[in-house]
Amino acid sequence: MARLGRIRRVRSPRDQVNEGTDGYQEEPEQEAGAFAMEHLIPRAVWTTFRQHKNISSPAAVRTIAATQGISPSIVVGRLQPGG
Repeated sequence: MARLGRIRRVRSPRDQVNEGTDGYQEEPEQEAGAFAMEHLIPRAVWTTFRQHKNISSPAAVRTIAATQGISPSIVVGRLQPGG
């Protein structure tokens, strides 16, 4: 998801962001990830979905993906720790 945010944020080759191998993400990388998450599944939609659905079921994943016009894999990614 962060790639979408990076594409939007990077303005020149010097602005490119590298993700560390130890899992540490620099602030711009975290900012890009947050932008992408909010763009793909807005916080209000995600909060409502988590309150009213069994979010771990395949049917629930397909439902939110369909309502947002995104791939179910994006929803699964958002369900992962740190997603």
